[in-house]
Amino acid sequence: MSIHDDPYADAESAADELRAALLRHGITLPNLGLDLGAIMIGVSAVSLGSVPAEIVRQVTELIP
Repeated sequence: MSIHDDPYADAESAADELRAALLRHGITLPNLGLDLGAIMIGVSAVSLGSVPAEIVRQVTELIP
């Protein structure tokens, strides 16, 4: 079974990768986690939670 066959493992991996990428730029999102409601129906989804506007701006600056 591949990680992409398991919605929980896939979302967890994606969240970990995003968390690490943001941390390299000094950004942390305490509410970053998994959308368990979506995962329960087989959809791999990451929840960003409530993100302050300043953090959204910092992340936006990182996108080319």
